[in-house]
Order: sequence, then C-alpha cells, then structure tokens
Amino acid sequence: MSVSDPSLYVGGAVKPSDIPPSARGNAKINLLSCPRCPDGTPVHWLNLLKSYSWCISVSCSSCSDSWFCCTLCDYSRLSRFPDVNRRTRHHSRYHIGQKKMKSLPSGEVSAAFNDDSENLDSFPSEFFQPPQFSQLLSDVSVPPSERHFSILGNPCSTRFFHQEVIDAESGIRCLIAKSQFGLPSLGYHLSDDDVDVQLLLADFVLGLTNSQRRVFPVLLRKIMQMPEYCSGSKPFSDSSFTEAGSVSQPAASRFLCKAPMDFRYLRSTYVEGKDALIFNLPRPRVTGLAGHSYMSLREIVAHHLAFSSPEELTCWDNRTVIGDGHPIKSIFECSIAQQAFTEAQSVNHFCTTLPVLFTKWSDDFEPNSQAKQNRGSAWVCTITFCLPSGCARPSTYVLSLGDKDLDHSVVESEFNREYNDLTSGEQWFYHGGAKTAIRCHVFLLATLNDQPERRKGCFISLGNG
Repeated sequence: MSVSDPSLYVGGAVKPSDIPPSARGNAKINLLSCPRCPDGTPVHWLNLLKSYSWCISVSCSSCSDSWFCCTLCDYSRLSRFPDVNRRTRHHSRYHIGQKKMKSLPSGEVSAAFNDDSENLDSFPSEFFQPPQFSQLLSDVSVPPSERHFSILGNPCSTRFFHQEVIDAESGIRCLIAKSQFGLPSLGYHLSDDDVDVQLLLADFVLGLTNSQRRVFPVLLRKIMQMPEYCSGSKPFSDSSFTEAGSVSQPAASRFLCKAPMDFRYLRSTYVEGKDALIFNLPRPRVTGLAGHSYMSLREIVAHHLAFSSPEELTCWDNRTVIGDGHPIKSIFECSIAQQAFTEAQSVNHFCTTLPVLFTKWSDDFEPNSQAKQNRGSAWVCTITFCLPSGCARPSTYVLSLGDKDLDHSVVESEFNREYNDLTSGEQWFYHGGAKTAIRCHVFLLATLNDQPERRKGCFISLGNG
C-alpha cells in the first residue's frame, strides 16, 4: 500500500475493515465502526505519534461522531474513548513510557502523523491544511441557536444576543426601546441620535451616586425650562432639540426618547426595574462560593467571545512557524501558542477550532477604605485573555473575590473543574466577530503568583512548618 494512496488520509473516508493492520493494531473492527450507523459506514482515521503513540482517532463520515481507540490493548480491556479525559486516563494507567510506534511490516505505511506543535509543518499537505479563520466571517456553516446562548447563564445576556443575531435586531436598540416604552420591538423606530444620547446618559448615570441621581433630573428640568431653550417651541416630549437649541419636527415614524426630568423616571428607565437599561445589560452572573464571590469561567469565556472582533479570528491565519528564521512579533507566534493551536485541532479531531488563550493571576491586597493597621486584607483572582495587536477592548475579568484568610482551594477546585470541561472538545460559543457559533478550545498560558501565593496554592510549607 503506497503512501500516496488518498484513502489513507482524513480527506477520504474508508471502511473500518480497510484500515491497514499496521495502523489499527489490536483494535477490533467493531471498535473502529460507528455505533450509531450501519456496519461498514466509512470513517476518517488518524494515528497520533509521540504523545499518544498507541492512539488512533476515528470520525464517522455520516454522523460526524468522533472517538479514540487503543491499538495496543486487547479486546478485554476498555479500548473506546469518547472524550479526551478518558483517553488521558487510559494513557496514564496503561501506557506511561510507551512513546515509540511498533515497527511496521515492510510494504505498509500508516497514516501516522505527529500531533506535537514543533512538527506542525511536517504534516502532509494532502491531509492537513491550517484552517483559515477569516472564512468564518463570510461562510456561516453553523447558525447560533438557543443551546449556544444558554452558556451565557444570565437571562439578560441571552436575550441581548438572541435579539442581536437570531431576530436580526440590534440588541442595544431593543434595550433602549424596552427602557423607554416597554416594547423592545420599537427599536427599529429609534433614530441614531437618540441611541447615542441614551447610551451617553446611561453611562453618565451609572457613575453617579444616589444623591447625585436625585439632583440630576432637577438640574436638567431647570435647564430645559430656561427661555433660550423653550421660547417658541412645543413641549419637550413632542420636539427634538439640536445641540444649538433650535427645534426640528420629528419624522412621522420616529418614537421620541424622553429626558429624565424626575428621579423616579430616571431610576426606572436607567438604573432599577425590569425595563431599566443598565439592569438589562449583558453581564456574567456572580454567585457565592464558600465565602467568595465567584464568576463562572464558562460564562466569562462566553461573554468575552460574544463581544469579540473579526481581528481576533484572522490573527490565526498565516501563522509563522517557529524555526524558519522569522522573528516572533506577537504572542500568537510563540511556541506555546502553536502548541495550543495544535492541541485545539487534535482535541476536536482536526475540525476547525479557535484557540482562546488566557492567563490567570491572584494575590492579596489592602482595600482603599481600610487602614493597613486594621488588616482588612482581601484576595482577588483574575483572568486576562490575549488579544492581537491593534485590538483594544477590556479583556480582564474578576474570577473570584474574598477575604485573605479564607480557604481559596474551593475556588481553585471549581476553576479546575470548569477548565477541564472546557478543554474536553466540542465546545461551541457564539463569536461576535463572525456573528455565528464556532468551535473553541481554551488554553491556560500561565498562572502568575508571588512567592506566598504559590506556597499557599501548592500547599507547600515554609521552613520547618
């Protein structure tokens, strides 16, 4: 069998019985066949070298179901793994130290490729082509559904992005129409000027104290009652005022947004209540966990990707390969980023997968409201996502916040549980830059701690303690 045979590569599906014995090893035919489809359904297959020399990755060409099989263990041992975690457990239990492939019979060549990042450029071009994420900006293959938006957790976030994409309406326009008139469907009838003014007002009101919020409507009402603003004009609710103070008649189809002329209207429109603009903004939920405030890692990733830009997709196109003489110009070109890229593709059986890189940091600090003698120390843990150069937007999220003396191992345990779940493959998130749901894989680049924080997190005592 020649290596040029296209049936060997994932690009062409073959029957499970046609996989060469040198590739499938001791794996039985029924383990290589899809359990959901009839016998003999063609499958795609791939041998992984170096890290998992005993493993063969199989994907059904009919239902796209994917799994792993062991080529060394006999039939009596469990040899079918539906996810990466079970594959890793099998490797640590039975195959630690087995890194070399067994010798192949003469005349037979396996479709075996290295899944490590340093040899990514050695993949045959017939088998693997680096995914062009820029194609996701124009080619939408998986429309977002309620399943993708439910990851956001907060109902306000779910409604916002549902209106943004599925209903083909602008989410912020619907929020403004809901706060002004109680009807999100009137968002189409708002002018761009009204949208800009309401957003500026909401941002301004959010930074005011409660006493300042009571004074602001009175001040605004007195300004609007001055002769230079109201002489020869109609009531404010029936007219639109320009920056110079002149009056223009609104269009027939336009719904006019009112200014907050009293405190009760300001509070119900912008701050509190089921229709308030600030109250309904999309945001991750904050819950309590063993005395800490905790924000779910899954919801943080979902919100970060929901507000992402197209540049965060295209930065993975035409990646520079390490060692070919090109200097490293960004974090996405370093060796660990290439490792994350390769891991993301292999975990999802070489389907197009977007790596999401982030770092984790935690430390103690003294609040500004506390004197250092009182020792009201607090503890904070944050995560920061890596953004391409030229992309400026908030990327740091507070994962947890609590007192310094609390046991933080509960937070670390919950974080590790969510992180392992997010790295298990087939994780779909809505991407704001592509306006669709795409397959993603999170990758922790580094954990940053000072020396006391590392000892506490790793349960290492100091001296003879």
